Amino acid sequence: MAEYIDGSELVALIRDENKTPKKDYLVIDVRTSDHGGGHIPNGIHVPATEFHGFLPYLVTNYGRVPLIVVHCSYSQVRGPKSARMLKEALEESAVPAEQRARVVILRGGFFTWVHQYKEDRMLVQDYDHEYWETFSD
Repeated sequence: MAEYIDGSELVALIRDENKTPKKDYLVIDVRTSDHGGGHIPNGIHVPATEFHGFLPYLVTNYGRVPLIVVHCSYSQVRGPKSARMLKEALEESAVPAEQRARVVILRGGFFTWVHQYKEDRMLVQDYDHEYWETFSD
């Protein structure tokens, strides 16, 4: 069963000065052609269309990061599917269960995130107002 994290929980991690991105937590953005208008700082972009091919890299390099947060635009299809693939790859890997990353999905995806936090550059990097003008809530 998929596990979700609310934006406020991710904000707390990002703002925690004792947490280091890519060491204590990792954000993976799986948006494809809709990867525009900004992103969550210190995350990595692995398009959903290429995600399967990156699984060995992700498991090797980030499999022991305590928390991995996956998102797409709305976290309804690509985000959950990618999170499931990563979780399964981790379960099949040599990473011991007690050291294995916990994989979660950002509730509401980047669409919700950007509308809540667009004014905060610590939470949204490279925000493009014109890009988001074309979308409605």
